[in-house]
Amino acid sequence: MDNAKLPPIPTPFSQRWREFRIQVLPFFVFAATIVGIVYLWRNIVQPIGIVGFVETNQVYVASLLDGHISELYVDRFQVLKKDQPIGVITATDPELIKATIESAKGDLRVILEQTRVEVVRGRQNQQRLMNDLLEARLERAAKRAELKFAETNVLSLSNLVERGAATPIQLEAAVAVRDSLREEIKGYDAFIESLDKGLLANELSAAEEALRKEVLETIAWKEKELELAMKPSVLKAPYDCMIMMVHHYAGERVIRGQPIVSLSTLAATNVIGYVRQPIQRRPQLDEEVQVTTRTTPRRTAMARVTKIAAQLEPINPALLSPDTPRMEVGLPIVVTLPPGLNLLPGEFVDIAFLPKR
Repeated sequence: MDNAKLPPIPTPFSQRWREFRIQVLPFFVFAATIVGIVYLWRNIVQPIGIVGFVETNQVYVASLLDGHISELYVDRFQVLKKDQPIGVITATDPELIKATIESAKGDLRVILEQTRVEVVRGRQNQQRLMNDLLEARLERAAKRAELKFAETNVLSLSNLVERGAATPIQLEAAVAVRDSLREEIKGYDAFIESLDKGLLANELSAAEEALRKEVLETIAWKEKELELAMKPSVLKAPYDCMIMMVHHYAGERVIRGQPIVSLSTLAATNVIGYVRQPIQRRPQLDEEVQVTTRTTPRRTAMARVTKIAAQLEPINPALLSPDTPRMEVGLPIVVTLPPGLNLLPGEFVDIAFLPKR
């Protein structure tokens, strides 16, 4: 009897699957893990050698004189064009102007008394006219200063009436005060003109003529000083910008140098980076670097180093990882704004050197 060749015993699928899991599958899992680690390392967990942020250009707009805000035309996050009005600052109030007038009168009286000793032949009538002229001019300057304040008040009340924040009666009262001041100024003009004619009609000695010119010149400068002090100051935008913060509003008093609003540019210009320690590779001017955003997914672009600082400076802790327990210092550099990333001013980025050739 011939021994017939027996057919091979079929291997069950479960056995083949078991052998695949034991012999082949670990290699696929290992390879996929390596690929995933490389991907995460290069795109998400990329080692950071240089941290940086998009530079912001924020400035404060302040008043050069003490006063109060009579008008404010802007709100937060409002976009402004260059030279667009921001607000109106009234430098002083009538009470302060009156005090300044009285102080000026006292100073001028002292000057008159000192120079009167040098005059050999003084004329009593002429001195009286000159004193009257002096006081009349100063009073007219005071009324002009009050008139400017009254005109500003009428303008402010007109805007408030249109907004419904003031009554027409208040506006009428302000208009009446303004018109009254105008009439008083006209009366002072006529009185001063008559005093000038009286002074010119008298013969003046050389000393008296010099005294008269000196006093009139002093009065003219005092008038100009008071008018400039009461002239409202209009704050304007220095460039195309956005209002980031409003620190004071209409009606508030402000002191000299106190910020009223904060402005920021509409677009970024460059990136400020910090080379962290240990500095194993110093940056070079015009060297090409890679700028990476901290968004998901990360985006990268090329930029160039334009400036390098001369010393290390403290790094903003917000740029570092939360587990950094101590203050770090780094070498500041200025990098051009990379195109295509659409970075916002103040946005954090990571910067890396390119491998050396």
